[in-house]
Amino acid sequence: VLAISAFTIILGITFNETNDIAMLILQGPLEAVIGIVWGVGWGLLMVFLPPGPRPSVLLRVLLLLGGGLFALFGSKMAGVSGSGALAVLGMGFVAGMGWRRQGWGDDNPVSRILAQMWIVFQPLLFGLIGTEIKVSELDSETVGLGVVVLVCGLAVRFVVSYSAVFGGDLTHRERLFVALAWLPKATVQAAVGPLALDLANQALKNAGEDDDISALERKVELGQKVLTIAVLVILITAPVGAVAVMTMGPRLLKKKEREEEETDEEKLKREEMLESGVVNQSEVGE
Repeated sequence: VLAISAFTIILGITFNETNDIAMLILQGPLEAVIGIVWGVGWGLLMVFLPPGPRPSVLLRVLLLLGGGLFALFGSKMAGVSGSGALAVLGMGFVAGMGWRRQGWGDDNPVSRILAQMWIVFQPLLFGLIGTEIKVSELDSETVGLGVVVLVCGLAVRFVVSYSAVFGGDLTHRERLFVALAWLPKATVQAAVGPLALDLANQALKNAGEDDDISALERKVELGQKVLTIAVLVILITAPVGAVAVMTMGPRLLKKKEREEEETDEEKLKREEMLESGVVNQSEVGE
């Protein structure tokens, strides 16, 4: 959440065309506040609408999808593009919390419908980001430095992931498995990777005579580098993480056989049944 929000806000500041320094400084916090307010408001709306003990699943799905699309595209039209992603995350979080209070669990009808939709849209997402990459135009220096940055980031992520679960009841092997399972990165990179390049190409396309063409071309070049590194992250971490989970899971994790312990109430009930002659001793042992 923090990474996506910071990325979209910084992206909005980078491509802001205003010359007002004060507005440029306030844009980041302003977009964050707008995104949080919009997300919380729409999330509460989805909690209470439709009313009734058995709310319409279809209406909740439409509200969730409609609110997300409106937040993303509406924020761009309003000039606060950085607030869109934060609003989508906020409305999903608030709606999920509210639905749990109403008796829905994590496996609810809305999540099942979205999971079915994701089967269709996930290949489209990764396919579209793949079409943006031109292998013949890849800069070897960008690829090399990108791999170095990725390895350093994964090393820090591994240590932090291992340390984050120290407070629980996990063993050393289980904490190590958690750190390995958190290595893969793909979906977020596929979603936000092309954004900088798209905005740079759009700005260059709409450039006028007074605009600095060289600066816009530089932004396109940097956007291409961001996309290249995003693809590298997907190509490297996804298979490495999958192999690590499949190979190390059986070695690091052990299934614990927990003995069923009788509570005091169950013991008392069994003694009463024995005294009354309802069951015999052999049946109780079973």
